[in-house]
Amino acid sequence: YALDAETGAEVWRFQTGDGILSSPAVYGGQVLIGSIDGALYALDAKTGQERWRFSTAAPVFSSPAVADGLVYIGSDDGFVYAVDAADGSQSWRFATGRPVFSSPALADGRVYVGSNDGFAYALDAVSGELVWRANLGGPVFASPAVSEDLVYVGSSNGRLYALHRLSGEIAGSFLVGDGVRVWSSPAVVDGAVYFGAHDGHVYALEGSE
Repeated sequence: YALDAETGAEVWRFQTGDGILSSPAVYGGQVLIGSIDGALYALDAKTGQERWRFSTAAPVFSSPAVADGLVYIGSDDGFVYAVDAADGSQSWRFATGRPVFSSPALADGRVYVGSNDGFAYALDAVSGELVWRANLGGPVFASPAVSEDLVYVGSSNGRLYALHRLSGEIAGSFLVGDGVRVWSSPAVVDGAVYFGAHDGHVYALEGSE
């Protein structure tokens, strides 16, 4: 749906083949969004008309991230994809081996993303080559947050991790509780890290830039 920001009136709507858990990204006059029907859609932001669609082999729960003409998204088929924002052609894909619900984060030419295989990944944004991966001990549904030196990401094993941005080495972690899933994507503001967990609490931790 596109709604008028001031009045809430509907401007247009577009029908995909299934439900949508993905959040939209807007880039180059396009609304980019994934669907459980397995496709990434590019819609004209003004009219809602489809410009192109890119099909994966499984549902897309991940939300797209866009930079420098490429759209990055994960799929339940176990791949992270980079797709040309202009025409929807595939630039590269990276196999994690398990579904990728995590939404990518972009910083300094890298794509940071988690996978249900229990790892967080840093990939080269242009080539898709692996820079590093970090074992977080449980499926990673959360999306990473990137600060100057660290990458923060939660795990289904009940911890929020801080990873060194350049190497992926674990700088520290905070245990919410054994078996308490951390699917919330953290926010990093003014040296603090904010996130929610399945125990019903919102946490604020002293972080590092």
